[in-house]
Amino acid sequence: MVALAASTNPASAHHRDQTTLFSDERWVTSRFCKRNIMRSPELEVVRVRERG
Repeated sequence: MVALAASTNPASAHHRDQTTLFSDERWVTSRFCKRNIMRSPELEVVRVRERG
């Protein structure tokens, strides 16, 4: 099993996890689909517009 954690600490055992997966073409897919995200009761949508 490959850990999916990523660390910015070069001394961490998980520092290169994502790089290794990428180079092995073992893509990490999204854990949530758009439908589940949109149904979340904690979701807050903020629309930002440019002032004109």
